[in-house]
Amino acid sequence: MFGKKYNLVVGLTTFDVNMLRISVPALGKLGKKFLLIVHNDNPTITITRRQIRALGYRGDVRIINSAENVGTFMARMAIVAAALRDAPSADWIVFCDDDDILTDVDIPRVSPDNFAVVRNMA
Repeated sequence: MFGKKYNLVVGLTTFDVNMLRISVPALGKLGKKFLLIVHNDNPTITITRRQIRALGYRGDVRIINSAENVGTFMARMAIVAAALRDAPSADWIVFCDDDDILTDVDIPRVSPDNFAVVRNMA
């Protein structure tokens, strides 16, 4: 069968599983179809789909449980690799941490030749 086409992938990096109580419920309220990829950088704890569903997210989710603490950069590279494998036609990848609340996922109209990295320093 054909897989779903996602225009957006949201990559969520976490070390403290309790912090997912901040970010995941907000993602569940967005209502837009996107692929959520959660990278757990804590090797002592395993995150399951059931935990993500219990926090209110009902969309498609992929979970990467790391065997060792790899840091933010390598966690985001693992998310990019998973996005290329699971959603190769995605236009955007949005990264957020476990303590961020993503309230809007509107995709701006830009030329395909442009590439941007935007970081909120607040």
